Amino acid sequence: MFYKTRFLLSSLLLCSVLVACGDNDNETAQATNTEATTEQVATSAAMPTNKIEAGMTQQAITDLLGTPSLSQTHTLDSMTITHSEWTNETGTASVQFIDGIVTFNQFTPTNK
Repeated sequence: MFYKTRFLLSSLLLCSVLVACGDNDNETAQATNTEATTEQVATSAAMPTNKIEAGMTQQAITDLLGTPSLSQTHTLDSMTITHSEWTNETGTASVQFIDGIVTFNQFTPTNK
């Protein structure tokens, strides 16, 4: 009985130490992610992806960004899924449409 209790308490202590040691790494990673996000916002200024919102129509996005560099359409039963990408020197904007309505968008800056 005491062996199991001792093993359980030792395991909890070890887990607590590991969790406590990991907190400093998370703060560093969050600071790095914040810097990357700030750089990404500055880079995406040339491509107005910050104006894209869920619920916009495919025609509105085409009017905003122009003709896509890549576009793929798949039909699943009565649902039409379209993935379009716009690429220029600042990066790539990816937009996913379901039945002509924006459901997802992402901007990936180029690595320079």
